[in-house]
Amino acid sequence: MLNINVYAEDYGWLFEDLKRHFAAASSDTVRVTISSSPQIAADRWIALRTAEAHHTPDPARTVVCIHDFFDDPGLYSRAGGRRGVREAGALWLCHPAIGALLMRDDVDLGRCRLLASPIGALKAFSPRQTLPPRFTVGWIGRNDPIKRLPILLAVLAQAAPDRSEFEVSLVGEDLAPIAEQVAALGFAVRHHDRRAVPIEACPALYRQMDVLLVTSASEGQPMVLFEALASGVPVISSAVGWAPALADTAPDFVRIAEGEGEMVAALAAVRRRRDDLFARRQAMAELVSPWVLEEWVGSLLQLAVALPEGAQ
Repeated sequence: MLNINVYAEDYGWLFEDLKRHFAAASSDTVRVTISSSPQIAADRWIALRTAEAHHTPDPARTVVCIHDFFDDPGLYSRAGGRRGVREAGALWLCHPAIGALLMRDDVDLGRCRLLASPIGALKAFSPRQTLPPRFTVGWIGRNDPIKRLPILLAVLAQAAPDRSEFEVSLVGEDLAPIAEQVAALGFAVRHHDRRAVPIEACPALYRQMDVLLVTSASEGQPMVLFEALASGVPVISSAVGWAPALADTAPDFVRIAEGEGEMVAALAAVRRRRDDLFARRQAMAELVSPWVLEEWVGSLLQLAVALPEGAQ
């Protein structure tokens, strides 16, 4: 039986959730182990965090994942923090445009197996069946400067003259101070600490939203985009990750908005069309149906299995 070790240090819920789903994918022919650092005795490795890829015992038998567009000069160079991609047997890119960043640092993409796709949403995400009592704006993520939470606060302050008609749902990490600021603006707030809420409980949280806001300065996907649409919830997003491509295909379901003014206008448009968008929730889910987290897990395991044997 082939032993595939999926490793990543615990820096938050994303990688811990992914590790659990890999562990659940063990089969009669493949045993998946998960850990915070690579296990020497494994036959193949999947490095979930790019910066930890160079710790693998055998790069040629390792799949390295890249989840973002971080583009610091020399990041993927021989001396860079993500140098582990250079000798990897396979690479997974959350977006095909990341290939340009690798080639900028002279990473030879022709020498390894390559898969470029979003992760997608869990199968458990399904279209909502009811509208919440009040128009509910959702925001999901961690409290980090790259997420640009001040934009969320500014949009809420401008977009809702009658606070009693709105509700805000915050799901993520270190968001208690943000929840307090939203409440101080006069909104009803539901705050869910993602460290205490497993991913299996998240579909129900999405189905209580009317719209999801993505305010980030940079994202590789983001996963919340796919999870919201799979739940039949429209998205207003900055031009990050897969949002522009999905907006080109379905502009009613994904609206690109940069800055406070555009987001306020987009939020007003979604509110005006609340009933119509709710009626089209199944079409939103179908838009992202090609990408499913469980299938992504299977694809990466297949990629690892296909890597050639090395010195044992």
